Amino acid sequence: MHVTRKQLATFLATIFVVNLVVMGGGAWLSYANSPDIPDTIVGPDGETVATSEDVQDGKAVFQENGLMNQGSILGRGSYYDTDYTADTLDSKAEHMRDYYAGSATTRTTRR
Repeated sequence: MHVTRKQLATFLATIFVVNLVVMGGGAWLSYANSPDIPDTIVGPDGETVATSEDVQDGKAVFQENGLMNQGSILGRGSYYDTDYTADTLDSKAEHMRDYYAGSATTRTTRR
């Protein structure tokens, strides 16, 4: 089978255009199905924690500074900072060790 330069160029151009269409469709679907941002976020005491403007400002800062690779959740993608899940588990384990060590001490001194 002999492939000419023209056939190869046509094939690559077709793949490129198909890729652009698929990527554009994915971007449109992501935008169309994005979650709504509530007008206000209210805490358990009824006090406003954040407004929709606060969320939009935070999103802008996040995107402006390229923080997508900053830290991770569930160990997925921490290139520059802490894996927050592992950090939280370490913190909880340390707290529980201190808690149980304290309660063991309290139990022995009460007797």
